[in-house]
Amino acid sequence: MLQRLPSSLLRDAQSALPRASRSRNATAPLRSTRIRTYVPGQSLPASDASSTTTNTPQHPPPLMDSRSSAAQMWETIIGASASSIKEPAKPDSPEKIWKANHDTFMATMTRVNDAYSGKCLSELTGRSIPVLGGNIDQAYKYLESRLNRNRVKAEVRYQERHEKKGIKRNRLKSERWRRRFAHEVRKKIQLVNAIRRTGS
Repeated sequence: MLQRLPSSLLRDAQSALPRASRSRNATAPLRSTRIRTYVPGQSLPASDASSTTTNTPQHPPPLMDSRSSAAQMWETIIGASASSIKEPAKPDSPEKIWKANHDTFMATMTRVNDAYSGKCLSELTGRSIPVLGGNIDQAYKYLESRLNRNRVKAEVRYQERHEKKGIKRNRLKSERWRRRFAHEVRKKIQLVNAIRRTGS
């Protein structure tokens, strides 16, 4: 139910409206010119980001001397080229090469069965040649030369028939003399060749 307000209240309300509008208009510029601080790492509100712009002065980098810049450029180029160049690998010494070849050869050889090895001797002792690189022909030639040097074929031929003691004794004596005579002849020939090499 509406009640009628007194006239004094109406006058007071009418006088208060202009004062409120004037005070509102006076405070409006203060809100728009308010200064706000910006903390790094903190995002601005949408209203502030759209309305305020910060223009920080951009100082140009200090000018470098042409000589110092050229020197730095050459140092960079020389350093890059020096790091890219690799020193050539040094060749192995003769002792190292000999040891490597010896280890490789000994890895393919088995222990020799002799009277001091503690193993039983067989008919294949000293008559076996390792096949290197699958070269059977070369291994067969080495085996043939070893059998000839050890006179295995001659012994097999002599053992085909029985040989009397006297005949065997004379044969071994003759072979021993021939072997010693051939050794002395080789020594004399070596001496003559050495004298000729000296120019006398």
